[in-house]
Amino acid sequence: MWALINRDELASVLARRMLTRDLKRMTMTWPATEQYLVKIRKTQSKTHLLEIDFGQVNTLLREDLLAHRNRVNARYKQQFRPLCAWLLANFNRLPISRDQWLDMFDIHGRDFVRTLAPQLEKEIIWCLPGQAVPDSESVLIRNILHNETLLQDRRRRALPFWFVDTGYTNFLTGKKAWHRLVANDLHMATDLSRPFPADRLKLLPSFPRPWRVNEGPILVVENSEYHYQQQGTTLEAWRTFVLQKLKPQTDRLIVFRPKELDRKTRDNLYEHFCKKDYYCVVTDASAAAIEAVWAGIPIITLGRHISRPVARHNLADINDLYRGPIGDWLCALTYSQWTLAEMRSGLAVKMIRRYHV
Repeated sequence: MWALINRDELASVLARRMLTRDLKRMTMTWPATEQYLVKIRKTQSKTHLLEIDFGQVNTLLREDLLAHRNRVNARYKQQFRPLCAWLLANFNRLPISRDQWLDMFDIHGRDFVRTLAPQLEKEIIWCLPGQAVPDSESVLIRNILHNETLLQDRRRRALPFWFVDTGYTNFLTGKKAWHRLVANDLHMATDLSRPFPADRLKLLPSFPRPWRVNEGPILVVENSEYHYQQQGTTLEAWRTFVLQKLKPQTDRLIVFRPKELDRKTRDNLYEHFCKKDYYCVVTDASAAAIEAVWAGIPIITLGRHISRPVARHNLADINDLYRGPIGDWLCALTYSQWTLAEMRSGLAVKMIRRYHV
């Protein structure tokens, strides 16, 4: 099996290496210790006998070391992300060979894909962005960004691959605690005809609200442009399709919500859903569908997505929304996302092969 090393990971590896060299050159200073020794010399200069409290010196040395470590950490945090961004922006201009990239990744890489790939296959061939992967070989791919062409080709021609991305309920805590691992597609398509255990329900920090019956507008949550490229269409074409299908079925207000790519500036969609009285939420294949369910808002999911068992799948059903039971689906959801520790330990791969493949 082949495993693709993302540009982001390569840039992080190089940035860590560059900053490590830079930080090693930071001058170590001992201000607290030196101040104490100077004081001792002045107060005891008349006797010409220095009585040094080595316990105090030891404490001050630790204080100086901690201060130096804090300066190193502060400088690292200040420079790491800007350096990564610059390296990504200039990635194709970096005078680094394939072998050099792979050597750096082998020594300095921290991506959990390094531990995940050998769990899927014993023999791993690491590859770089843009490198051709044989059709007969499966490939492990993390994230859509910068991998759009490879993913689209693999899906269109039904070629084998594994896909890693964020999980489905990170919105509940605001932390990237959950990840998903999917065989041969971007999202799970959970089959509830086979039972999933309920033992992982305790890992959810909260459960969805009861279904609401609102008379407000229909909210259509858009995805990113590269998402629609994966489907062989465009965002504008998808908007037109939704309007053409919905307008003959309802006179409700239809509101489109663009996807804000910047995580720092976009608002919390789940909190937004909890405050608004939307009649339903329409998505193609988006985490917004999960957030809507958690807020008690019925959904229509048009594409392949883990939310389909608790959704309608056709815009013609706009007046007959799903408000049925969700217990079995919640159990399946907890067996479709995994913590970093579970991905590294092998539990995720074991359970995915048992319940999904």
